[in-house]
Amino acid sequence: MNGGLIKVLQAISSRPMRGGCLGVAILLTTAIPGLAVEQAESKPPSSFSEVINVELINVDLYVTDKNGDPVPGLTRGDFSVFENGKEVELTHFASYRVPPRSAARESGSESDTSVATSTQEVGGQDQQETETLQLVIFIDNANTRPFNRSRVLRRVRERIAGLENARVSVVTHNTSLEVRLPFTEDLALVDKALEELGDMAARGLNAEMDLRSGFQAVADALELAGCPSAESVARQYASGVQMKSQQAIRALDAMIRSLAAMPGRKSLLYVADGLAAQPGVEYFTMVQQACALSSAMLQARSFSVNDELSRLAARANSARVTFYPLDGTGARRNPGEDRMSMQESFKVLAEETGGRAFLNLNNVSFVVEEIAADNASLYSLAYSSHLEGNGEARTIEVKLRRPDLKIRYRRSFRDRSDEEQMEEQLMAALLHGRQSNPLGVILETVAQPPSDGAALQVGIPISRLTLLPQGGQHQGKAKLFVLARDSKGRFTSLNSVEVPVAIPSAHLEAARDQLWGYRLNLKLRQGDNLVAVAVRDEVGREISVLNQPVQVASDQD
Repeated sequence: MNGGLIKVLQAISSRPMRGGCLGVAILLTTAIPGLAVEQAESKPPSSFSEVINVELINVDLYVTDKNGDPVPGLTRGDFSVFENGKEVELTHFASYRVPPRSAARESGSESDTSVATSTQEVGGQDQQETETLQLVIFIDNANTRPFNRSRVLRRVRERIAGLENARVSVVTHNTSLEVRLPFTEDLALVDKALEELGDMAARGLNAEMDLRSGFQAVADALELAGCPSAESVARQYASGVQMKSQQAIRALDAMIRSLAAMPGRKSLLYVADGLAAQPGVEYFTMVQQACALSSAMLQARSFSVNDELSRLAARANSARVTFYPLDGTGARRNPGEDRMSMQESFKVLAEETGGRAFLNLNNVSFVVEEIAADNASLYSLAYSSHLEGNGEARTIEVKLRRPDLKIRYRRSFRDRSDEEQMEEQLMAALLHGRQSNPLGVILETVAQPPSDGAALQVGIPISRLTLLPQGGQHQGKAKLFVLARDSKGRFTSLNSVEVPVAIPSAHLEAARDQLWGYRLNLKLRQGDNLVAVAVRDEVGREISVLNQPVQVASDQD
């Protein structure tokens, strides 16, 4: 810890700075999950400018012929794009090509994804570039049986080694979300991380026992107590299945938000035995078959998670994340309603994000190659859209002039609010260690008694802030965002505070070598925590994002 820095910050917040600049002390008192903010009184600065949010919307398209091979040679004029039913003008067009998969197989090549060459049209100019595959392998241990996981990962490991021009991350979800391996180009590390997953516990083994237990409980209720009691039992078991689906969706949502702050396309291979889109439908079906006048199937609809799946897909589209769900249970000739419900969620995520759902497969060796081929053989379009940050989902429709071809693409995106986008950057800092510091922000922990909680000192070089002259002063405004994650993977809610900055114009030059200081008193859970702090210059719109480990001792320590 840099004791000198802390003294400077404390001095700033308690007395005028050299040159007459008065620092503002901010007290942030966090109580999980909320944050209370107490701010020193200061007149907020006037509005300096109006921000018009125009964002470039990317639409990645995968066009194939009847054999499933990528179709080259299409041009900008072959596509029409509509947002919320209104046609938009394309501002960018790019095509990425590799040899057709059928030709690669005939030539004896095991992989057709070694180099992705792109012809990009921007303002009438052609440019050559390559595109890196960014692949997240997401293992849902909470919804996967150990045997199925081992079989799938063995095949995935065989193909990972053959990837070129790829960055891969390994993520697991059990009781919490964990990035086992951050993005890396070292595929030997990826292989090792996947191998180590074989020793991890997986709660998916309980799924089949829970299913049988539910069937037996419904049957007992029908025999002993009648239809109303059986409906009640069905609701009870459906609620448990729904909870598991919602936990998985929340984990995927957190991962998507963390990926949104990372540039470029991302592919997410989601490995699980399934994710119930209609939790408990098999129990309600059992009741309906036994009780002709029952409203069981109507009750079943209330447990649907389709709305949550649609929101997840829209968020993924905003983050340029394509879903590739892989059902680890293998091939089944006659899947029951429970299996069809499990696979329906996979279809929704794949179709809505332009990906592919890998279902009913015993041999999954080719899955990694297919994902890489998609990444390398696509058309990428973009258009400008005026966004309001209201969180609404906007639909995207792409029409192709050639009806004989098949097309996959992202079908919606979220008009994300300002706070959502900041939260994405903080999530990336917490889960992937992604940090950026153009403002030169300094962030350090402060030693204090355990009873006082944890504290951080934040210092911003005044020379990096954009200040505008107004009424004999140079004024600006910074906004501070805070998000934390404890050792069990639990996140706090996002919290923020606006801080006006005002320096007498006569003392501006003398103040430029000073720090504008903040002190954050955080009430976090005991143990290890990781705190992410973002500081945004509201005038210059520059953003710094940092993370800092914070350990909270117990009162007995």
